Amino acid sequence: MTHPRLLLPLLILVGGGLGLATPADAHTSISGVGLFPNGLLHPVAVPQHLLLLIGIGLWMGRRQERQIPPLLAVLNAGLVVGYAATLWIDPTQITSLALAALTLIVGALLAVNRSVPTVLNISVFALAGLCVGLDSKPEALKANEILLLGFGIWIGVNILALNVMALSAKLQHPIAVIGIRIAGSWLIAMSLILLAFELR
Repeated sequence: MTHPRLLLPLLILVGGGLGLATPADAHTSISGVGLFPNGLLHPVAVPQHLLLLIGIGLWMGRRQERQIPPLLAVLNAGLVVGYAATLWIDPTQITSLALAALTLIVGALLAVNRSVPTVLNISVFALAGLCVGLDSKPEALKANEILLLGFGIWIGVNILALNVMALSAKLQHPIAVIGIRIAGSWLIAMSLILLAFELR
């Protein structure tokens, strides 16, 4: 579905994110990096975003090709709406809980490995994009800087989701499918830990 060479940007993103991410606040900028690279690395620098987008990508890769464009469309629409909304609201606590809850849902879908109604797929992807956007509030930036950061985030989200999707789509062997289901169970476990941390 996607050319294997597209996996290289994913490796760069993950490696860069691990090397440059700070252990402080999820909304802290990565020091020493410009706005666009900061946005590009944002999806891998924030654990809640990374887990959800990995789950979204794995789930997309298990869908039929005709189902993927609408899922990507609502993911991106939600992302743009959520990011734009941060200019007026700051729902950080709510989105942290929502991100963990959505990761739990996606993990469960992967673990069960059954077809679900289209409306559920669309809703999960739209909410995922919305929550990632809302949880990416820029701090005291000018209008052009907000756009530049947002553009980086948009590209980073799509590179991550599409590359994980491509990998998932290639794993058709029964053992690989079991591995994806196990990955879903790990996402469930990690999302429960995040939920417990948020609700403590």
